[in-house]
Amino acid sequence: SNNTLVNNLKSGQQIPVTVSFNNQHSIERLAGRIAQQIETDSTTLVQTMLDTIFLQKNGFSKKSALTMYIPNSYKFYWNASATTFRNKILQEYHKFWNSKRIQRAKEIALTKQEVSTLASIVQKETSKILERPIVAGLYLNRLKKGMHLQADPTVIYALQEKYGKNFTIKRVLLKDLKIQSPYNTYIHKGLPPALI
Repeated sequence: SNNTLVNNLKSGQQIPVTVSFNNQHSIERLAGRIAQQIETDSTTLVQTMLDTIFLQKNGFSKKSALTMYIPNSYKFYWNASATTFRNKILQEYHKFWNSKRIQRAKEIALTKQEVSTLASIVQKETSKILERPIVAGLYLNRLKKGMHLQADPTVIYALQEKYGKNFTIKRVLLKDLKIQSPYNTYIHKGLPPALI
């Protein structure tokens, strides 16, 4: 009611809002998505998310920073600062990576960041949720055998890194498989340096 609204404004009481995001290609795109949902602007969010001291202290780099932002819905007050947002997401990241998940990652010989990188490749490889475990299993077998992953989404990412994020590609051609990039899993064994 109007009376409740006026009382909330007078007392400074806030109702939490749900902030949701899915997989994003970059910190900049994620910040843009978050800035649509809380008061903080995207420029401040990017600067805060990529703060070197924060990243080093928490075991991330600028390339791996995006792995901290696990797609989900989170509760925040609308006027949450960029620092408040980032710090709460770090807490949620640690909650997500509980001892059971860390043990499962160890069992497949991957770090938390490598699991996120592999998940990003699998998600780009197929939009069909039922196919994802099969695709993940295929890539895990290739990793175990020391084979090249040969994942087309990593080549597409490498091409976008070279030609710009707005570069679109409908089909990976043989010439594309030769692109020199640490993300090209046709010429480099193992996982790329960060999620795609």
